[in-house]
Amino acid sequence: MVLTIPEDINEKVLNYQKHFTGIDESVYLIHTSEVIAPKTLDKRGLYRVKVWLEAYSEVDFNNCIRVTYRLHNSFKKQIIATESHNNQFELWLNIWGEFTVIAYVERKNQEALWLTRYLDLPGRPPE
Repeated sequence: MVLTIPEDINEKVLNYQKHFTGIDESVYLIHTSEVIAPKTLDKRGLYRVKVWLEAYSEVDFNNCIRVTYRLHNSFKKQIIATESHNNQFELWLNIWGEFTVIAYVERKNQEALWLTRYLDLPGRPPE
């Protein structure tokens, strides 16, 4: 079934930058992951994940001063902050399941950004 999209919604989605000032595509989260212990029938797997910040331009990146990450509720320490600009505000985690990480990015003389990244793992889709 194909849905008909109303013209006003079509225009808003195509030109979302004009309508939603909270969306910023100059800074974004990236991640990579590797298997530490593979998933088996009776055990969940263990994965090493790296999350970091990238930007469209060097100026955009250099304006970032701190990233505060919010992790899944299962972590004892759910909030982790870093000012490690030289390491692209990277965060290393050992995880057993997929979840969305949230990042609050503080910037020089600009409004802070809220970013999210779904941490998918090798071997997707999950069974």
